[in-house]
This record gives sequence, C-alpha cells and structure tokens, in this order.
Amino acid sequence: MNPINSRNGTHHSNETVLAQLAVRKANLDQSQLAISTGKRINKVSDDPVGAAQAERSMIRIERIKVEMRAMDLQRSNLTLAESTLGEGIEYLQRVRELLVTAGNAALDTPQRVGIANEIEGLRNRLLQIANRQDSNGMALFGGLGSVAIPFEEDGAGIVSFKGVAGLAAQSDVSLPMALDGQSAFMFATSADPSASTSIFHALDKAIVDLQKPLTNAAESAAMNAAIIQGLKDTDRGLSQLQAVRGRAGEFLNQSDLIEIQLNARHDQSEADRSRVQDLDMAQGISQMQSNQVAYEIALKSYAQSQQLSLFNFLK
Repeated sequence: MNPINSRNGTHHSNETVLAQLAVRKANLDQSQLAISTGKRINKVSDDPVGAAQAERSMIRIERIKVEMRAMDLQRSNLTLAESTLGEGIEYLQRVRELLVTAGNAALDTPQRVGIANEIEGLRNRLLQIANRQDSNGMALFGGLGSVAIPFEEDGAGIVSFKGVAGLAAQSDVSLPMALDGQSAFMFATSADPSASTSIFHALDKAIVDLQKPLTNAAESAAMNAAIIQGLKDTDRGLSQLQAVRGRAGEFLNQSDLIEIQLNARHDQSEADRSRVQDLDMAQGISQMQSNQVAYEIALKSYAQSQQLSLFNFLK
C-alpha cells in the first residue's frame, strides 16, 4: 500500500472521528444545560418552531398579567366606591331621622337649629365622600371625566357636577374605574324652578328652613311643608345612592367572573408554554445518560484512531 495514501486515509478518518466527538460533546452539553435550567429549549437553535410557540405563549401570559393587574385596580376602586356609597346612605338615613324629629311641634327654635346644624355636618361629609379619590388620585365618582374634584361648590354654596356623566365601556376583561356621580348625587332637571338640583341643594334648603323661628300658624305650616319636601328629597337621594351602589355590586360580581376567566386563560397559556419549553426531568436525565455513553464511546474511538495513526506513521 502506498504510505501517502494510507496516511491520507488515516487523516480523513481522524477528521470524521473528531467531528463525531464534537457532536457528541455538544449533545451532552445541551442535555446537561437542559437539566440545570429545567428547560428543553434554552436558545432558539435548540428548536426554532418550539421556541416560536413558547414566545407566543409568553406574550399571551404577559398580556393576561397586565389585564389581571388592571382588574385588581378596577375591583379595588369599585370596592371603595361601593363602601363609600354605603357611608352616604347612612348619612342620608340619619338626615331622614332628624327631619322626622324636626316635625315634632313641641320642639322650640334652638332645638330645630341644633337639628339643622347636625344635618349641615352630614351634608358636608356627604360632599367630601362624593369627591373621594382612589390611591392614585382618581375620583371615584367622576364618571367618564378625569377631573380630580368632580363636585364643586361655589361661593353661594351651590354644588355642581364637573365630571362627565356616564360609565366607561366595559369589555370581557375590564370594568369601569369610576362610577357616574351625576346619577348618584344630582337630581334630574325639573320644570319647577324651586325644585332641588341635587341632594346637596335639598339639604341646604332643609337646613335654612329649620333655622327659621316660628311665630304664627302660617310659619308653622310652611315649616311642616318644608320638612315634608325635605323627606321626599332625602328619599329620592337615598334611592339614587342605593341604585348606584347596586350597580357597583353588579360590577364586583362581574369582576369575580372575569378573574376566573383570566386565571383560566393564564393557566392554559402557561400549559402551552410548558409543553413546548419545559423539560420532562426523567426523560432529560435518561437523555443525558445516553449522551454521556455516546460521548465516551466517541472518545474511545478517537483514542484508537490516534493510536492507529501513529502506527501508520511509524510504518
């Protein structure tokens, strides 16, 4: 045999063995990395198709997390708004009790003034909660508006709504962040110019009337009429607050259903990601052991080829 041809053949054989050895080592390294990270895919080249599927699942998961955080904030606002309306209802219920008491003919002017003062305190607290904000400074009852103070009181004590009436559109994963303050605290426009424009206006009128002294039957009759009207307006205000509070309760019930839906979507997307990316540990260990054996065999083959190469060279 021609020595040169023999050496060339041996050189080619060595290159083949080295290539196999490199492949076996790469496979072993990949299986060891998979076990250490717990992931079957650690870089795109491991499985381009699977990596793309895992990326799409991760994008869906991140979007769902954003929606869940938004829902937590919406639910927090609605919970605060619902409890705030509960406070307002308690204030108006106390106002109603005071108006009934004020109708007692045995009361004198100082006693009625005392009742008026207590109603004034309740009216002011009602205005405060109507302008209550969440932790981010957003008004709970601004409706569609973004003003921080939806109810403004002018120098004459007249309260007006500066928000935007209505509720933000809801979707299958979101709810309004604020309730409609106009439907809660303001009264519908009436053709009667003397009609109250809001629960605040109604209470202001009752406060003024209760402070008037009674010196004759006509004044007593006017007082009784004012108390009756005050009771009607208070009942109207109670009805509106209760209706808006009921709507808040409906939104909170919907938020529970939305949370279940988002959690289900999250779990499904996570399962999709895990299926293509995560490693079955038992299978991974078995694969690593197989790669270890293949690498050791490749090492022995390389060692034998090196011995043969030296033998041929000596010949």
